[in-house]
Amino acid sequence: MSIHSILQKGQVTHMATFYIPESNVSRLEKKLATIQKKCNKNQFNFVCEKTGEEIKDWTDEDGIPHSIKYFIYEVEGTVKHEGWEFAATIDHHEAGNVIRAFKKDLVIPEKYKTCGPTCEHCNKIRSRKDTYLIYNEENNEFKQVGRNCMQEYTNGLDAESVAFLVSIYEEMENGFGGPGSGYTSYIEVPVLLRYAFETYRHFGYVKKYKFNEGSWSDEFNPDNTATRTVNFMHASSIFANRYFGSKELEAIRELIAEVGYDPDSDYAKETSEAAIAWIKEQNTIGNDYLRNLQILCSEEYTEYRNIGIIVSLTATYGRYLEKEVQRESKEKAHKQELVSEYQGEVGSKLSVDVNTCTCISSWENMYGVTNLYKFTDADGNIYIWYASKYINDADKVTSVSGTVKDHSEFNNVKQTVLTRCKVAY
Repeated sequence: MSIHSILQKGQVTHMATFYIPESNVSRLEKKLATIQKKCNKNQFNFVCEKTGEEIKDWTDEDGIPHSIKYFIYEVEGTVKHEGWEFAATIDHHEAGNVIRAFKKDLVIPEKYKTCGPTCEHCNKIRSRKDTYLIYNEENNEFKQVGRNCMQEYTNGLDAESVAFLVSIYEEMENGFGGPGSGYTSYIEVPVLLRYAFETYRHFGYVKKYKFNEGSWSDEFNPDNTATRTVNFMHASSIFANRYFGSKELEAIRELIAEVGYDPDSDYAKETSEAAIAWIKEQNTIGNDYLRNLQILCSEEYTEYRNIGIIVSLTATYGRYLEKEVQRESKEKAHKQELVSEYQGEVGSKLSVDVNTCTCISSWENMYGVTNLYKFTDADGNIYIWYASKYINDADKVTSVSGTVKDHSEFNNVKQTVLTRCKVAY
């Protein structure tokens, strides 16, 4: 921990720099309640800026090694500028920025979705993970600021209050130097997605909240895909007893055995890898969901707070695959239709042994309803009939006879147009 003072615009501002384990942040905030009361009383505010992070090895009391994240914080006091309000947090990643909007009604400018962690107030270059977006409604102006500079747009701490704040941090340094309970575990994204796709394969995609009476409710669904995925991961860990009671763990493992759940299956590996490659290639302009998903799936590790959106890749990629199957099916059918040739002479009578009969469209007009029927024969030739008559049991038609009205093409497919037809079953 280090403490220093800086002179800025005639104002002395005290700054404290310290390292705090991720698991101790909530305890830290409780300890700072005393400071907050003092600041509130004097209409001042303070902010802590997370300026960096460092991973250190730590072994718990059971001898199990862990990689623990320590955050580097800086705290200082400032002045207030009226008219500005908090709009969003910008979470900076190598592949782009995840925007966590606070004011949902504001349209965030596109530039903040890819910008670096630069503060537009002080223009200082720092290794920031998060920056903050503020908005001035009167000027319709957005500004990206670091955590320290956020204080310029809230209530500022005077030098005396900041000095008091710093002394508290000095006092706390020893008590918060090592990780306590509840430290965060980081999950490897490719591994998470292997489990997610294996869950999706056996149980489909289930959203977090239940769908009741035509709308989404706030009723939590315990069998949602994200929760199930994490449960299956934990149940497969050598430390499973830490996550579940004996009966709950037994039930989860029985379900795993019952459905043949295997995150190392060829399906889980190949599909998750293909899905990651697919999302990385998507054009996400104008689609914040896909952009956030793309960024998070491009990283090697993720926090628990991102599990829900990452696991949703299963449903998104699943819909893409379904569309691909439909597209390929249409292309295959179209290729088969290309063998069709014109049959008979225009004006001549023709009788056809029917292989398939389908009503492909119907519409109303001034004369009633027109139905468009499509017939094929054993050679793949296509016949079209526009008729007011409705054919019952079209799949049972065995033959059609009529007059050749025209030879036409649709999507480069030759088709013989019939009129005044009779069908037989």
